[in-house]
Amino acid sequence: MRLLPRRLPTLAFVIGASLGCLLTRYLYPCTAVHQSSIRAHTTLRKSNVRLLGAVILPRRQLDTTARAISETWGADIAAFRILVGGQGSSFDELERFPATALQNVPDFESYACSLHQTFAALTYLHDNYVDEYDWFLLAENSTYVNVRELERRLQDSDPRGIAYWGQPEELLHEGARQHLCAGSPGVIVSGPALKAVVPRLKDCADRLGAEGGGPSRRGDWGLGFCFSRVVGGVSCSMPFEHFHREDLQFTNNPRPKMEGAATYLAVTTKSHYTFHHLMKQEQLEALKEEINGLEAEIEYLHTKAAPPYVTSAFPDTTRMPPSVIAQGSSGVQAEATEQWPHPETTPIEPTSLQDHSNPPGTPSEGSSAQLQQEAVTVIPQSKFDVNTWSVIVGSYIHSDQRTDPLLRVPNDVDYEVQRFVSKATDLVNEEERASYRVKSVTNVFLRYSPVHGRQCIMDLTLVDEKSGNVLKKRMNLAAPVQSVPIRVQEEPNYKQVVNVIVPLNNVGERFTAFFNDFQRDFLRRRLAVRLILVVYGGQGEYERINSIVTSSRHWPPSRLTVVQGREGEEFARGRALHLGLSTLGDGDIVFFCDTDMVMTREFMDRCRLNPVQGKRVYYPVFFSYYNMDYAYHGEAKPERPVISRRNGHWVSYSYGMACLFKSDYTTAGGFNLSITGWGGEDTDFFTRVLDTKLEVLKAPDPGLAHRWHPKHCSPSLTPSQYADCLGTRDEILADKKQLASYIVYLEEHLGISPAALRVTASLPSEPPHVT
Repeated sequence: MRLLPRRLPTLAFVIGASLGCLLTRYLYPCTAVHQSSIRAHTTLRKSNVRLLGAVILPRRQLDTTARAISETWGADIAAFRILVGGQGSSFDELERFPATALQNVPDFESYACSLHQTFAALTYLHDNYVDEYDWFLLAENSTYVNVRELERRLQDSDPRGIAYWGQPEELLHEGARQHLCAGSPGVIVSGPALKAVVPRLKDCADRLGAEGGGPSRRGDWGLGFCFSRVVGGVSCSMPFEHFHREDLQFTNNPRPKMEGAATYLAVTTKSHYTFHHLMKQEQLEALKEEINGLEAEIEYLHTKAAPPYVTSAFPDTTRMPPSVIAQGSSGVQAEATEQWPHPETTPIEPTSLQDHSNPPGTPSEGSSAQLQQEAVTVIPQSKFDVNTWSVIVGSYIHSDQRTDPLLRVPNDVDYEVQRFVSKATDLVNEEERASYRVKSVTNVFLRYSPVHGRQCIMDLTLVDEKSGNVLKKRMNLAAPVQSVPIRVQEEPNYKQVVNVIVPLNNVGERFTAFFNDFQRDFLRRRLAVRLILVVYGGQGEYERINSIVTSSRHWPPSRLTVVQGREGEEFARGRALHLGLSTLGDGDIVFFCDTDMVMTREFMDRCRLNPVQGKRVYYPVFFSYYNMDYAYHGEAKPERPVISRRNGHWVSYSYGMACLFKSDYTTAGGFNLSITGWGGEDTDFFTRVLDTKLEVLKAPDPGLAHRWHPKHCSPSLTPSQYADCLGTRDEILADKKQLASYIVYLEEHLGISPAALRVTASLPSEPPHVT
């Protein structure tokens, strides 16, 4: 594969890598918590505000509200604690969260915090953290905190004074009006305020008569009384406009703007996730705008940078030999004329995800060990939503999105693959603690999503430079938009047998050609492939097929099995494949095949490696050859047609060929066995696969092709089957350029007017020979 010289300057790499790390940290926040110490966080926008958040909760909400808060705004704040009541607190119960049991405080019986609970929480914060933090936020279970906005507001505030801030609420007590900070919106106190109020809490409790009735039992009211009467003249004040909002509605507006407020009313546990999802979306949009500005600036700087500076940004030592990927070529010749389309995006730069501050063997925050489990798979809702992959074999890229089925790999795609390979090699060396170098790269699958970026699956053969040990690795890397590649863990079995199931129903000599090729390319080479033939058409057809497969030698059942269709049952492809599957176990890989298919050893490797049990199904898009009598009318026909626009096309609309585990076939519900006649069973099963949420890897496979043969469409088919059959029959005749040329030929030599010719109904399967 050709290499593109690295164009972007060092500035671009530094900015891109930094933004990638920041965005990855933003999209994959660490939610692990510990009981022994307060968790420190690195937020997307670093803040020097020393803020500690504390939430008072009933113990029964540890598995619900506590978890929701810990995984949402609690993960963004600089430091965070959950405070619960109850005697004899179990460490096992609290270790899942940054939680502490308040001493001598009973478990909460209501959602509103009592005076005793609030005072105990303030005492705990004072005794343990008053000198470590400038600001303290006391929240309840219904408080959602927009940490980013709150820190921005506190950034301009002086923490050295006595501050008692929140949502003011006026109460009348013993004839006097009292302004206190309501508990549910959250209460903010400064360090000096905490030092001033905590030593006087006992006096406050005595004056209020904590065991009495009325509003004196409310914790927020008691704290307001203490600041006003005991500390002296300190009333609740709102630090800025719109401190708290309770009116954000999602009923008629699924994505309202979270503008201005620092806290919101979260009426349910799910509300915390809803608010946090909305807030993160807004942050991501803002970050994308910033990235777009940086991209424009980088592009401008690139045009002004001196050539030596540009070309030396990436040393030649980071490049692979040009022949590395070409070594995986299947030897397919090509005719390539069109240009490869690529998204207008700035490519990501792979950077190391290792955090050397952590002990060896400990997954660091943002490391590959943590991120490889976080890759997001988009589940399509219908067959039209499936994002088809492209595949690189040798020096060519195959995609069903273009008219020309075979294109040379362009420089920008080449460059992108090089970075994926480089990152994959680093990951392997990190895991194996060795010095492997890449020997060859095969089966490179690529797809791009404007939302989730680029994903690449590849098979690497690596050689240890010291020991000479050869290692094969299947690598699945994802590069989120403007981020770094992350690995999706897969462990393929390179020696697993592929069971090829072929339904047969009076196929005549077409089977002889198929079996001769299969016997030559797979059975005699002792490859991990088994052929299962399911024969319909009566006893005579069954005996005929048996005589063909045993004419040269008797293959053991582990290599070849012939299954006879049920007596008297009408043939249907789905029924035949289902019958063949009955001979296999759940852990077996199957390939649904037809007798007109031509396949290579490279395809069989992909059929073995691409399915992942319980996770992914491989749908190869095969290349269908045209009728060569039309494609080369009046010319010499090639003995071995190559992949080209003139010779055929990618059949992206077919779902009949599939590689999957039998267990996934069962999970999807199998074929609809009531479908008879031609077609329909494949699209029905594909829809069932999508319903199971299995990932679909659908990509053109240059090692799988369909021989042309005359096609007869029986009028006895259902209307939809008959229409599909006619459409397929016409689709496989020839490319539109050759068909147009032939129509002109008919007009000039036979005097047939194009206006009088109904192409879809009138063209014969073979053109007439005119002398």
